[in-house]
Amino acid sequence: MVCRMGEPRKRSTKGISRGGFFRPARRPKPGRRPALGLTVTVFVLCALAYIYFFGDNGYIREREVRKEIQYLEEEIALLKLESDELRKEIDELEEGGIELERIGREQLGMIKEGEISYRLVPMRSEDWVLDN
Repeated sequence: MVCRMGEPRKRSTKGISRGGFFRPARRPKPGRRPALGLTVTVFVLCALAYIYFFGDNGYIREREVRKEIQYLEEEIALLKLESDELRKEIDELEEGGIELERIGREQLGMIKEGEISYRLVPMRSEDWVLDN
């Protein structure tokens, strides 16, 4: 289709229906569901959403695992602190210093040679005698 200057361009009528470029909507054939494609699409999207949220490795399971990991990390940090304190106490006891002597005296009732140990026992209220 060659156009020369000044000549109007001819339009092809091939493929154009009587109604112009836009055709009226097709009517579904009798007995056929018009929304079958939409139904299948919605079903597939619902199945994918279910798998995403409730599957074995779904979103909800992932949140539970993350909370458990956070809890375990906090517990590990507390156990490390406790372990460090116990190691420090072990080191002090191995040195045999003042701490070992204190524990021996308080918990085991030990005394050094030549020392006399006094133990004060609180009196019961029935043993008190009132002078009148």
